[in-house]
Amino acid sequence: MSDDPGAEGEGGRGIAAVGACAPTLRVDADSFAEVWGNSPRGIEVKAVPDADEDALRMAAEAARRTLAAADRDGTEVGSLAFATTTPPLEEEDLTARLGSVLGVPSTAVRQSFGASTRAGTRAIVPDSTRATRGRGSSSPRTVP
Repeated sequence: MSDDPGAEGEGGRGIAAVGACAPTLRVDADSFAEVWGNSPRGIEVKAVPDADEDALRMAAEAARRTLAAADRDGTEVGSLAFATTTPPLEEEDLTARLGSVLGVPSTAVRQSFGASTRAGTRAIVPDSTRATRGRGSSSPRTVP
């Protein structure tokens, strides 16, 4: 959790706390072998979501754990990011629901990241870093 880039860590940047949530059900390799005819290499057990364990519910649980680890509540959050490769709804910004569950103020910056295996990484890389990585031009032969 880093609700204010100027408030935490050395030089005003950093992560104050983290939280995680994984599906509760497990499927062992023998079950895979029974269905697929062979056992997946290197996998002994796989976490699988229950009917009510979608990305939004697990994000809310992970966020609650993060807030608890940082000894804060949702009203102190200035920026909220939601990242998943597979959102439970296709056409809705789920940060509104997530923010409501956590008590995040409506003035907080909210961003959703998805449709990519890099969604989580993109969510934690600050916008300022993205903006200063390079320059763009509409013409391949000119410098911006």
